[in-house]
Amino acid sequence: MPNSVFRAKRCESSGELAGVETHQINKRNITTESYNSRSILFGFLSQLIQEQGVQPFPVDYKSINNISQNYGTSDVMFMVVDHTYKPSMNPAVLFLSVITYYTLPVYLPLKLFSGNQTNLTVLIMDINTGKLKTGSVFRFHESLRKHNIGSRMFNLFMHVKTPPVSDNE
Repeated sequence: MPNSVFRAKRCESSGELAGVETHQINKRNITTESYNSRSILFGFLSQLIQEQGVQPFPVDYKSINNISQNYGTSDVMFMVVDHTYKPSMNPAVLFLSVITYYTLPVYLPLKLFSGNQTNLTVLIMDINTGKLKTGSVFRFHESLRKHNIGSRMFNLFMHVKTPPVSDNE
């Protein structure tokens, strides 16, 4: 199963567990309508990024309102997952661990497993106001597994779902 498919399924199941309704517009289940919605949302996001410090009026205002009405929410989440694998092994330490033999079973797996670097970038914004509700970059040294992504998505959904605590309490 391709990585993007299991990430999409894990995102959906994490939303269900957290009690948050999700609708996905991704490149795997694309239709003409979802392609148009995706293009409009990415255009709106790039417009916001280009206009630093200025709250621009969206070019596709009516289309953005239609998306908000079709899905029953103005909250949109953009998610990017980036995974690299670069184990950093010092050749001298590796050679010494081969010679001493006792450190090799510890050093080699430690370096091989710590070579995974995953960045999960999530932005949740209100498309009606154009304001960022929350955004996080999760960096972790774990392999790209559905449970790792799912646990972070569940935590994010729980964070978004929980109302902020006021200072008066």
